[in-house]
Formats: sequence, structure tokens, C-alpha cells
Amino acid sequence: MHKSLNFKKSIEHVECLPALPIIAQKILGLNLGTTEGEGKLLELIALDPLISAKLIGLSKSTLFGAPGMIASVKDAAMRLGMKTIKSVAIGIATMEALNKTTSSQLKKTDLWTHSISVAMAMKVLSKHLPASQRPLDDQMFMSGLLHDIGYIVVDHISPQLSDSILSQFGTDNDEALLTIENKILGLTHAEVGGKLAFAWDLADELVEVIRHHHSQSYAGSEVGQILVRLVYLAERIITPFGVKQPLSTIDQVVWSDLGISPEKTEDIIAEVQQEITKVSQFFQI
Repeated sequence: MHKSLNFKKSIEHVECLPALPIIAQKILGLNLGTTEGEGKLLELIALDPLISAKLIGLSKSTLFGAPGMIASVKDAAMRLGMKTIKSVAIGIATMEALNKTTSSQLKKTDLWTHSISVAMAMKVLSKHLPASQRPLDDQMFMSGLLHDIGYIVVDHISPQLSDSILSQFGTDNDEALLTIENKILGLTHAEVGGKLAFAWDLADELVEVIRHHHSQSYAGSEVGQILVRLVYLAERIITPFGVKQPLSTIDQVVWSDLGISPEKTEDIIAEVQQEITKVSQFFQI
């Protein structure tokens, strides 16, 4: 049987997919509307040295405003907010759970940098949406951090197929990348990630974002629709993971679908790129 058929067949079985990390399961189940829930969140994060270190490092950076003295997870929560802390912790936990040591070509640090960049770009873009359409910050961060998780799933299940895809990266558009993935896997990283998100019983809008983030026009649920379009637009501005050169100009329909005036687009793109420069500087430290 052809390798792509083998992969496509195996990915259909839930037992072939990695399990949602226990800590992510516990964090997802917390109610941040209570003192008890917030206290439990900080306690869970503090028990995981890797998540704690990454959260504290992010909160010290200029990504979230002027840098300050951050010495603990509690300090980080005061600066970032509990909902952002929750989203970032889940993102770190899920990506690390799939981060098994392999000799593959996938640079997970580059993917994490890209994912943070998309999340920050979405945050900037959302400020320019009509107020009634703005997603919650935690929805945006989760969408940005996990939209490309399909790449890690492929690498986790078959480093060889992952390498086959990565060896052909360098094309100048995301449509060509999806064609390459379909040829090698029989489906795309977005479909793979969507299957994992569904198996993990993540929120419906997050499943849709992961599954459809390369779709210019998406007619799903209202919240899912906005999130999908924000990820799509963010990746048109900062380029999708694996694409070496900036993509072609952004179709005006993408902006109008989000209710953003054409006169504002150049300034918004410049604002996003300034934010992404901060991300790049942070990860170069």
C-alpha cells in the first residue's frame, strides 16, 4: 500500500492519535470565573517546570507591554491575565506532548515562534474589527497557538513523511504547500490537526480554525468564522509556516469579510509587522 494511503488510513483511527495531555485536560476543565478555579490553574502550572518557565519568559518580554519584574507564575498571571495564561499553558502542554525526540527536519522552535506570531497578529487585527465581532482573547490565543498542530502530529506519527513534506518547502504560496501535502499524505496538515482537535474534544470553533485556516472564505459558526478568517489573514501578512517568501497581495474580500475598511489596511499591516518584530527579537534572545 502507498505510504500516503497508509497514513490517511491510520489517522482515521482515534487510537493512532496522541492523547490530550493530562495537564491540558485538567486546565481545560477549570472555571476561571471562581477564585478556586484560578488558584487551581496557577497551582497546576507551577507544578510543571517547562510550562512555568515558558510563561514567565513570555510575560517578561515586550510582547505584552513594557517589561517588568516577573519572578513567578502568579506575577505572570497578573501581567497577562488568567484567560491568556490558561490559553498559553494549554498550547505549550499540547505541543510539548507531541514533541518527541526525532531526527526529523521539523524545527519545532520555528513552528512555536510562528504560532506565537499568528496569535499576536490576531490580537492586533481584532482591535480593528467591529466591536460586536471581536473574539475573546483566549479564543484567539488558542487558535493562533494550535492552528498548525497538524505538522507536529504528522512528525509524531511518521517522521519520514514529515521530512518528505519539509524537503519540498520553499514554494511561494500556501496553495502549493497543500497540494504537496495531499500528494504525500492524502490529506493536509490542517485536516490532520482538525482530526486531532476533534478527537481531543476541543471547542468546536477551535476544531474549525485548525481544520479550515487556509480557507479564504469560510461559512461556519459565527465565532468560528471570524477566528478562521483572522488566522487566514494573519498568515497572509506574516507568511504561513514553511513558506519562504511573502505571499501575494491580500484579496480585498478578506478585509471586507472582517468589516475592515480598505483605507486602514496598510496601517494595520504595518502595526502587525511591528508586533511580529517583537516576537522575532524575543526568540532570538
